[in-house]
Amino acid sequence: MRVIDVHAHYAPYVMLRKVADGGDWFGAKLASDANGMKTLEVRGRAGMSDARFTLDPAGRVAEMDRIGTDVQVISTMPVLFNYDIPTADGVASSRELNDDIASTVRQFPSRFRGLGSIPMQDVDSAVRELERCMEIGLLGVSLATNVNGQLWDSAELEPVLAAAERLGSLLFFHANRGFMAPHLPRYHLENTIGHPVEDTIAAAALILGGAMERHPDLRVVIAHGGGNLCYGIARMDRGWEIKPKAQVIPKKPSEYLRSLYYDTITWGEAQLRFLIDQVGADRVVVGSDYPTKMGPDSPGGWIESLGLLTDEEKNLITHGNLERLLGI
Repeated sequence: MRVIDVHAHYAPYVMLRKVADGGDWFGAKLASDANGMKTLEVRGRAGMSDARFTLDPAGRVAEMDRIGTDVQVISTMPVLFNYDIPTADGVASSRELNDDIASTVRQFPSRFRGLGSIPMQDVDSAVRELERCMEIGLLGVSLATNVNGQLWDSAELEPVLAAAERLGSLLFFHANRGFMAPHLPRYHLENTIGHPVEDTIAAAALILGGAMERHPDLRVVIAHGGGNLCYGIARMDRGWEIKPKAQVIPKKPSEYLRSLYYDTITWGEAQLRFLIDQVGADRVVVGSDYPTKMGPDSPGGWIESLGLLTDEEKNLITHGNLERLLGI
C-alpha cells in the first residue's frame, strides 16, 4: 500500500547546523533535559526531543523505509513558526527555512514534498513569501491555528487566504501554543486536549467567518482529525439557526465540512470511522505527526490494520486523496 503522509514535522538543517555547536538560530538552541537527552528550545519553549528530528535527509528516508511511508509532505515544527519575533527576523527565518525544505525536496524528489512557512506577523510579507514558496517548488505552507491570538476569520488575515486560493497553495493548519495552553499546565493536556481545541477553533473560524464560502477552491488540511469539529458540528448548526443575526454564512456550518480535509491522527479506530462517516473517505488523508510520539510509528500500518475501513477507503486515505489533491 502506497502511503503519503501530509503531517510530518521537519527541523531545518540550516538551524541544526547552527545550534549543534551551541549556537542560536532566531532564538532556537539545543538544551539537555534531566536525562541528558538533547531538546530543542525556542525562546524558552521546549520544541522536540525525539532524536529523529536531527536526521539528515538520507537518514530520514531510511526511517521512512522502515515505517513504510513512501512520501512525506514535510513542514516545519510548529514551534518554529516564529510569528512572535520582529518582522525582519520573521522574514529571514522563513526564507532560510523554506530554502532548506526546497533543497531537501530536490535531493529526494520521489520521497519528499514540501510546505513552507510564512511570516504572519506582517501579512504583506507573508503573501510575498507564499508566492516565493510556490516559485521554488513547494506545495503551500503550514500555518498556526491562530496568529498571535488573531483568528482566521480576521479581515487582516484575508489576503493570505485569497493568495493561497489564487496560487493553488495547500494550507496545513496545526496548533502551536494556543489559547488553551496557559490553562492546561499538567498531564500533557496542552497537547492532548489543547491541540484538538485549537484545531477546532481554526476550522470553525474558517467556516463561520465565511472563508470557505468566499474561497471555494481553497485547499485546507486541518491537523489531528480536525480536532473536535465534526463531533461538535451539530451544536454549531443549532447556533447558526437560533442566532441568525450573528452569522455571516448562507448555509449551515455542517454543509462546509467537506470543504476541508482532515488528517488521520485521531488515535482510535472508532474515532476515525466517525470522522469518515461525517466527511467522507475522500476528505481524509494520512498524518503521522512524525517524529513525535503522538502519532503512530507506522501510519500506513495502522490504517491497514483497521477492520472498520474498507479497502477502497484505505486506498483513498493512504494515497489516493493526496495524489489527486497535490498531483503527487
